[in-house]
Amino acid sequence: MSRERQPSQISFLTPEDAQIVHMMRCFLSEASRIYETRRGTPLEDPVVMTEPRDVYEFLRLEMADLEQEQMRVLNLTTKHHVISAPTIYQGTVSGTPVRVAEVFRPAIINGAASIIVAHNHPSGDPTPSADDIATTRNLVAAGKLLDIEVLDHIVIASSGFVSLNERGLAEFGRR
Repeated sequence: MSRERQPSQISFLTPEDAQIVHMMRCFLSEASRIYETRRGTPLEDPVVMTEPRDVYEFLRLEMADLEQEQMRVLNLTTKHHVISAPTIYQGTVSGTPVRVAEVFRPAIINGAASIIVAHNHPSGDPTPSADDIATTRNLVAAGKLLDIEVLDHIVIASSGFVSLNERGLAEFGRR
């Protein structure tokens, strides 16, 4: 790095730590710029999920090519703005055991009105398994009891995605 671009020392930080902070700020600035360019909206604008493809586009770069199954939950406001998207489970190459309570914990903490569940298939085939369908039905039933609507379950793979809601594989329905 050239002398003119060296960051000044930030209060209690050593020059080396200040350099790392500066690099992190540059990285975050560039990541924000890339995000805004791809989405066509400023980072401050809420991310809204209006259809299954939105979920796929939001998560595919992170999940489509994973070597192990991973389950994420998008916690949403009443207007389907994303509050958070935590990873709930990290599984094996062929499965992820799911405890329903763990799926809803972040939604309850964040005051989410609804959720969308997403997980990946490392095989590259997004076709939902019988376990995927059974898990989805359990989640929908639990969501009704908790008054947190499960809007969809998206299976992401390198070859594309499947929406269990669009396929009619569970009784999602409105509350």
